[in-house]
Amino acid sequence: MQTYQFKRDFYFDAGASSLGGTLVEPLSRPIPTQASVSLPAAGGFATARTEAFNLDGLISCAATSTTVSGRKKADGSARVLVTAVIEGLNLLDVVTADRLVAQISVDIPVTAEPRRISVLGSKFEKLSLGGVEVRASLAPDLLLPKPGINGSMANLTWEDFDRLGRVQAEALTKCAGDEERELAGWLDGRFGWMKDDQRRDGSQCSLSSLFHTVTPVDGVIPGRVLGHVIELPAFGRIFLGEVLASRDFVQVTLLRAELGCAVVGGTSGGVVTDNGHMVPPIGSY
Repeated sequence: MQTYQFKRDFYFDAGASSLGGTLVEPLSRPIPTQASVSLPAAGGFATARTEAFNLDGLISCAATSTTVSGRKKADGSARVLVTAVIEGLNLLDVVTADRLVAQISVDIPVTAEPRRISVLGSKFEKLSLGGVEVRASLAPDLLLPKPGINGSMANLTWEDFDRLGRVQAEALTKCAGDEERELAGWLDGRFGWMKDDQRRDGSQCSLSSLFHTVTPVDGVIPGRVLGHVIELPAFGRIFLGEVLASRDFVQVTLLRAELGCAVVGGTSGGVVTDNGHMVPPIGSY
């Protein structure tokens, strides 16, 4: 019987969008996706840019841009870089930012070794909530240097995000007071699954520092800080630096809003994703 030596090949699947979402009230309509871009399966380079955008005075930005690139290396491994930028964001004159940058770089080995991920470059510049400028920074756990693949700078695996998510979920589900049953139920419903030891591949965490997610520069935030979630009365909830990750997938959403006021809907800003795969899959032969 003839035997074959299979050669693995990487199929790229990465993309980014700077701004998008949907409104339910007072108007039922989509928020047109700004600067959406995707990478061909063969890799390469793609970029997109939009200029000033304004949706009925409800949400606007001065400009957006995205870039995605992917290349295969001589040893069969691959490297991906995805970036999304928003300039001059304004959401209902409540959430504003001079500049938001979401960025991931990913090294994918040809072996069963887990892919390495870096989030360096992701940042908030002059983020304001309710007119109060705040500082939001990356969690220290995400900045610790670790050896990358072939000398790369990428230094995290999805297991690192998983560990951070467990710690964050434990703290988030304790944010509500004894009398705040509705809030406690909401927090447990959203984040309690991360504490389940029986769950399978997949994790959720935040890039933002857990206990000092938002530090006012001057003044008091007109709302409540729950880890990386900020509740703003008569507005809704803001989520900072969300990460979804598994062995073959990572997505960063730098800022997301669930609107629950006169305006109802949801929007996300700075979304970068990598979901490429080795073929045949690792472990299938």
